Amino acid sequence: AIANIEAIAQHRLDAALVQADIAYWAYHGTGIYKGKGAVQNLRAIAMLYPESLHLVARKDAKIHSVRDLRGKRVSLGDKDSGELVHGRLLLSAFGMAESQIKQSFLKPGPAADALASGQLDAMLVVDGFPVPIVSELAQRTDITLVPLAGPEVDKMRATYPFLSASTIAADTYRGVDGDVKTLEVGVVLITGAERPNDLIYGVTRALWHPSTQRLLTESHPRGKLIHLSATGIEKLGIQVHGGASAYYFDAGVIQ
Repeated sequence: AIANIEAIAQHRLDAALVQADIAYWAYHGTGIYKGKGAVQNLRAIAMLYPESLHLVARKDAKIHSVRDLRGKRVSLGDKDSGELVHGRLLLSAFGMAESQIKQSFLKPGPAADALASGQLDAMLVVDGFPVPIVSELAQRTDITLVPLAGPEVDKMRATYPFLSASTIAADTYRGVDGDVKTLEVGVVLITGAERPNDLIYGVTRALWHPSTQRLLTESHPRGKLIHLSATGIEKLGIQVHGGASAYYFDAGVIQ
């Protein structure tokens, strides 16, 4: 996510996906971007779908809460990833320092391989469920999903309004036979302010075309959660690109 922000800022990408809280911090120069300067050319096209935090642990690691990560071998994500940002927020919320875990900075694929082979006790993945990597991991070894709930998490939600309560339903993954409370964050399609209005208007119109919506709904269980609404636009937290804004006005979504 952070790498995508930088690519937009440096004009190396025309569009990218990023979690809503990271986009907000980058645009306003706050949070993890405090002292780094605001990314002023960042613009939103659309709020897409929610991604849920999956704190995955080996069943034999006996990790039942975030505090149980103390002394364990953990990957909270690779450097400059959204996972690592959220992992650090979790540790802080539970009064823990990174020095209290044996940390590896791995992408989800290598982290899953390490967990399956017994070289890792837990890993964090932030994605819309069912996450293919987690589904495949559950077929290779016995896992648990660590609940993210309680007063510490409630305080996180109050502090960071882009985080919402979520539930990963029972049997989403093999061996996880109960509902698991967790957190979720929206994913925003972003672009640069310098992109032409007519181009972004066309992209926005194509995104919300009925045929695209059918494709999204059929391709992933969370695709049905991608829908156009004024509320979704209000939750973007950063300036909407002029081309996207013009489409929303023409479509009657905003006034």
